[in-house]
Amino acid sequence: MAFGGTDLQCDLDRISVHFVRLGEGIPLLGLHGMGGDHTEMLFELEPLLSKRGGWQRIYLDLPGHGRTPGADWITSIAQVFELLSRFVEAVLGDARFVVAGSSYGAYMAQGLVHRFGGRLDGLWMNVPAVTYPRANRVRPARTVIREDAKARAEMADAGASWYSEIAVADGPAVCEYARAIAAGATDQAFLSGLDETGSWFQGQSPPEPFPAPALIITGRQDSVVGYEEAWRLAAAYSRVTFAVLDRAGHLAFGEQPELYSALTKEWLDRVEEWILTNRTTPPRG
Repeated sequence: MAFGGTDLQCDLDRISVHFVRLGEGIPLLGLHGMGGDHTEMLFELEPLLSKRGGWQRIYLDLPGHGRTPGADWITSIAQVFELLSRFVEAVLGDARFVVAGSSYGAYMAQGLVHRFGGRLDGLWMNVPAVTYPRANRVRPARTVIREDAKARAEMADAGASWYSEIAVADGPAVCEYARAIAAGATDQAFLSGLDETGSWFQGQSPPEPFPAPALIITGRQDSVVGYEEAWRLAAAYSRVTFAVLDRAGHLAFGEQPELYSALTKEWLDRVEEWILTNRTTPPRG
């Protein structure tokens, strides 16, 4: 699935961060999960945003993903967050914006709420990671609801060897989603060497309750990040819709695509309403 866009580079001292920009209007920053790249977020959001109009989408490759290198001096996820903050300042300046993140990207989004919460007009989180190191997470036991041996063999051949470890309900949509993630380029040596000690914002409520429209979607059978920690996190968001989807794990976007589409469309409506009624200046960027 091709969505186009303009390929750009943001030079930040010792690293150049690759990103893609599409459209004009409300700036939305898209943050992919661990092991994917910006194309994952294109897959998740562009089917809706490309038809909607009025949104400027900025999808970047975090270090060690896609066309952003895993620089030797970056040794922790805490450093990745600080680099992301500098990217925001360089690319968006003092403009207001919306952030959308999946898994690891949603973890980074939580930090952006702490650092830039007063400038955010919306938050979308897909199966958010809340705790690092991973061993400390609260997760349900591994459960498979619908298994298709042929599909799992095909996914392994397609380079998604992890699929059989996390898929909950096999089917065409979830396989297509997994292929989109697997197509992303990653520096596995760099990623496996990152210190996962929790960042300074982990487990902390923002200084002020987050007032803008938020959406958190989790999978009831997600044995990678779980859903209970995200529910506790939701208390800090005044305008949050929180969904726990049955028959869904860490690939919930593909396992429940119709629900995802409906929930995301409704969130976009809420964000546009919020901006219309709460902004005193037009969006920039």
